[in-house]
Amino acid sequence: MTPITSDKTRTSYARDWELWAEFHRWLAGQTGHVLPLTAVTKGTLVAFVVWLDEMKKAAPSTIDRRITGVTVTARGHGTEVPKQATKAAREALKPMKLDPARTVRGRGKAIAATPAHLRAMNTATSARP
Repeated sequence: MTPITSDKTRTSYARDWELWAEFHRWLAGQTGHVLPLTAVTKGTLVAFVVWLDEMKKAAPSTIDRRITGVTVTARGHGTEVPKQATKAAREALKPMKLDPARTVRGRGKAIAATPAHLRAMNTATSARP
């Protein structure tokens, strides 16, 4: 596995793993069974997607990235994550990505830069205010 070089990516994946741990605590409270954090299975990953959607009201694009963060981190801990687990999680996510009410949960799309914006950026000084 190639090491993660970006600090931002490392920080994001650490946050994903914290949410994974929070999900496991929530799941243990619901079921009475404590699973190890390395229990990245089809069932736990799909349940994580649903939990992020229903409990955390996360945007589908955020959920998609969190799937990656959890699987990469789990692999870093020596866990073999079944390909069908990530595939099933993303299949569960598909209808959420098509729901306009869910897609607006995030920051939304960035506004397009206009020629006026580009001119302002081009003529701006390098000094920060």
